[in-house]
Amino acid sequence: MTFNRILVATLLGMALVTGAPHVNAAGQPQTATDTQQPLVTATGTVFDSFGDPLIGATVREKGNPSNACATDLDGNYTL
Repeated sequence: MTFNRILVATLLGMALVTGAPHVNAAGQPQTATDTQQPLVTATGTVFDSFGDPLIGATVREKGNPSNACATDLDGNYTL
């Protein structure tokens, strides 16, 4: 019984030290190209030509038009 406990403890310790391999959604080993870019938040205020805040203006990410939002009552946005 003691031998089994030592064996299990040793195997668990080895697993913790070596770690499990990272895999992507397809079950393949993860590479640097599989990792996602860090999330970035863009905030700001949209003004019209008179310097007044623009309400309801659409703000889109360049190159990704599906990532968009509208400005609030003060012209502020968070994307």
